[in-house]
Amino acid sequence: MKEIKRVGEKPEPYEMPNLLMLQLQSFAQLLEEKVPPEKRTKKSIHGVFQEIFPITDIHNKYSLEYVEYRIDPPKRTPEECKEKSLTYSAALWAKLSLKKKNEETGQFEEAITQEAYICDIPYMTERGTFVINGVERVIVNQLHRSPGVYLETEAKGAAAYKALLVPYRGPWVEITIDGSKNIGITVSKRRKIPVTRFLRAIGYSRTEDIFRLLVDTRKVKVKDLKGDEPYLIIHDIVNKETGVVLKEGPVKLEDIGLQTLKDLKISEIEVANLDDPAVDVIYATYRQDRIKGEEGAIGNVYRTLRYTPPPEDKEEARKYIRDFFFSPQKFYMGEVGRFKLNLRLGLKTPLEVENLEPEDMVSVVKALLRLYKGEEQEDDVDDLSNRRVRSVGELLYEQFRIAFARLSKLIKERMVLSDDASLTPRKLVNPRLVTASLLSYFTTERLSQFLDQTNPLSELTHKRRLSALGKGGLTRETAGFEVRDVHPSHYGRLCPIETPEGQNIGLITSLTTYAKIDRFGFLMTPLRKVKNSYVTDEIQELTPHEEANYKIAPADTPVDPKTGKILGDTVWV
Repeated sequence: MKEIKRVGEKPEPYEMPNLLMLQLQSFAQLLEEKVPPEKRTKKSIHGVFQEIFPITDIHNKYSLEYVEYRIDPPKRTPEECKEKSLTYSAALWAKLSLKKKNEETGQFEEAITQEAYICDIPYMTERGTFVINGVERVIVNQLHRSPGVYLETEAKGAAAYKALLVPYRGPWVEITIDGSKNIGITVSKRRKIPVTRFLRAIGYSRTEDIFRLLVDTRKVKVKDLKGDEPYLIIHDIVNKETGVVLKEGPVKLEDIGLQTLKDLKISEIEVANLDDPAVDVIYATYRQDRIKGEEGAIGNVYRTLRYTPPPEDKEEARKYIRDFFFSPQKFYMGEVGRFKLNLRLGLKTPLEVENLEPEDMVSVVKALLRLYKGEEQEDDVDDLSNRRVRSVGELLYEQFRIAFARLSKLIKERMVLSDDASLTPRKLVNPRLVTASLLSYFTTERLSQFLDQTNPLSELTHKRRLSALGKGGLTRETAGFEVRDVHPSHYGRLCPIETPEGQNIGLITSLTTYAKIDRFGFLMTPLRKVKNSYVTDEIQELTPHEEANYKIAPADTPVDPKTGKILGDTVWV
């Protein structure tokens, strides 16, 4: 790539970035051609191989394991492919090891290891484009809602408060507080599950544990009470002499009576304050929840999620529920989802934990209760801190997952039907299946478009375009005015002017000249730091999350050209 030269007279403190960097770096990260096999990351094709392999047949007789992959350079030039109406592609080879189970030991023993041809990968040219069947195409970057948690308030007769859990892959989960103060969980428009029942099903079986998790509780001496306090006793009232439970908790202090506690010689109780709106909500939910026991909660939640009666084994049903919410195969947050959860909920979970944890669900419920109490701010879903860029490498990664899942199914069938003596890794793999799946994406996906070659500027702009449409994004028919409108967080990141007219207005945008994306896909813009009214040459590239901690002045603020001092007494921010 040739060096970019500036022709203006005034020097800039920030170097002009490579305008095709987003496309080129993203595709390079997908392939990791120059990275040694042992150092490849899960963001490359290596991650797809690790996710799909090893593949075993239904009889558990054979196991096909992945070792490493390599990519041959393209055999033709892009120009030659255009002339002959061919696809500019590179061959993907993988070293696979086929193992057969030893009936005596029950262990898989290596039978044969060989390189198998997997597919032809459409290869990116140095100009950031692809040549598919002789036609030059570009994959437009997608701007979509980031995985994470979003707190919202809705007005539908009575105020409704909602926490929306958006995974990278998996069903969306809604936690809502309705007008009757009932807090519940809804998964993919299934029946609402009271949060108390859900927590019992995932392991928090005792009522007092649920209250301790979600609201503030404290222990008080019975002798210090007057009897008219708005207290809720969160545990059972037990006769210490007989061991009989007189009243199951939670119970209001006024309902049990102070004298009863003294007669039972109970010296200390653990209480929550009913004047706290969060306590009121959890108590109301508990009273409306008809199923109080752990076993009943597990069975009911299982039936709600799966639409079938629960198995007799309670642990099997509990495992299904936990896997549904907390398994990375079913509910995958990804690194970016974990980053957003930690940031929004104040957690310190390592970024390597890419699935949801029970503690995350508890933290989301607590955040929703704080929103209900007015202690938490709503999230602006149109802010760029809540929208991220999926570039070409990430989009193709998802297509590889789909193609490899189909290949896995075919390999399992061939393991069962093939003759033992003739079985080899090469015979198990069908390259045409993966190649056809990739080519289908390039020719049918709406983010894969004919390159605009009207002039060099329109070509460059097309490669730097962002689209909110496409798989996993918005649709023109359902996208509202707010998501199309210019937002303050766009400043320095998205061009506020360049967008098409008509149905796509605001859904198709363009990157600004200096905008970049960080490791999570959030847009960054370079900003010059101001110290003691002087604009310095110190540059910081900030994402919208980080920008919220600073006051940002517009670029056209009057500045003394010699000293860099801001002119005037006030600055609009």
